[in-house]
Amino acid sequence: MNDLLNFHACLAIIVMIDIASYEGIDAVKIGDISKRIGVSASYLQKILTELRKSGLVISVPGPSGGIRTIKSPSEITIASIAECFSITKLGGYHLTDNAWQKYREDLENYLCTITLDRYIDKQ
Repeated sequence: MNDLLNFHACLAIIVMIDIASYEGIDAVKIGDISKRIGVSASYLQKILTELRKSGLVISVPGPSGGIRTIKSPSEITIASIAECFSITKLGGYHLTDNAWQKYREDLENYLCTITLDRYIDKQ
């Protein structure tokens, strides 16, 4: 697996799809996300912290508060989510093999064309 789609990035994509599916309805509570995707709330907080730092989600305070996307799902690419968790950004090593780098670039270019709204049921 390359550094663009590591475990944290894949989980963040699932989290963002979950949050985006409630766009325009309500802010999503962390406990509800945790139950739906089967990840502990404390681990989910770590993922959400990186998504907040990257400007993809905000916390809404108050009794009906929770998490919301900052942009509409049609404006958030899968690549922008995955990039928050790339090994390079998080301080890990980076493979320099030319073929691997080309593969990573191709994958990133493709993921830049996919937005969250593709995965949201619009009933």
